[in-house]
Amino acid sequence: MTVADKITRVKEDIDAVHEAGVSEGIKSAYDAFWDVFQNKGAPRQYNNAFCTGWTDENYNPKYPITIPENTGLTYLYAYNTSVTDTKVTITAPYTTIYMFYWMANCHTIRKLVVTPSTTFEGAFYYCLKLKNITIEGVIANNVDLQWSTVLSKASIQNVIGVLSTTASQKTLTLSKTAVNNAFTTEEWTALANTRSNWTISLV
Repeated sequence: MTVADKITRVKEDIDAVHEAGVSEGIKSAYDAFWDVFQNKGAPRQYNNAFCTGWTDENYNPKYPITIPENTGLTYLYAYNTSVTDTKVTITAPYTTIYMFYWMANCHTIRKLVVTPSTTFEGAFYYCLKLKNITIEGVIANNVDLQWSTVLSKASIQNVIGVLSTTASQKTLTLSKTAVNNAFTTEEWTALANTRSNWTISLV
């Protein structure tokens, strides 16, 4: 091995050690921040948690977002127009106010876990680009998704599929454009009829 080769080899080794150190430092900082911010994944209050200052680059939760039982949730992402994907499961077991309010550029809500006690006041207001949403649990309160004109067929099917079969005098509001783009008249009638106890409005 020539001297030049040895110098090149040493430089490569130094660069590799440096890159490994930087990566480890970034991971340590990430873990330290999110472990504290998210209570190491244990349920915590997330009111106003991701409203401003968060983008797709710095919003990268380590754990699912879990709210304690019988605890309300307000303004989780309200007015955030920079985050486009919620990335982790969100569990909201009780009342919510403006959960995704004016999250105008969000296209994906990965998984939202709800209970019959979950309310949705202004939850999806002005979610203009919402295309994909998966809801798990039972919806037993009014839901308004009228602003989501590009909501996918699978998402609409999912939402209707988790509507309570026993709730009464409740309304699901959807975008007429989204429904017309996703379903034939026959398909839509058949799907809506599976929840005849609900008023399903298209606007």
